[in-house]
Amino acid sequence: MSLFAHSKKPVLEFLRNLTPQVLLGSTARVLYEGLDFSRWDWSNWSSTLAFWGALVVAVYAFFANQALLTDSMFDYYDSRPSAIRSIRRLYRRTGNLRKASWAIAQREPTFFALAVLIILLCQVAWIVVVYAVAIAARNAFR
Repeated sequence: MSLFAHSKKPVLEFLRNLTPQVLLGSTARVLYEGLDFSRWDWSNWSSTLAFWGALVVAVYAFFANQALLTDSMFDYYDSRPSAIRSIRRLYRRTGNLRKASWAIAQREPTFFALAVLIILLCQVAWIVVVYAVAIAARNAFR
């Protein structure tokens, strides 16, 4: 099936790139424990800056990784943009995501399956990253 033939490398790269997100997220979580956001204090500005930096970079890394996965998975479909363009026009004209999704499922079932796979993979990856961050932070405090 062409869906899995073109998706091996992007999916493996996506999974490989989850490790830095866990590292940055757990670093942010460990730094958060020492902070007190209930009052304004300049004495811990370096810890606060490190916390916000690690958190912003972790969230940016997740969305960048998701964008790379999406771009690389849909490169295969760049050769047939007419069907995708017509579906985009349908969505813009009607504003109904359900109709556009049904049109995608009818005209391009492999494309629709790939989109659903990407959405599910990204959601599961987000859950796994948050869980791993919680476990790593808990183990750091033992």
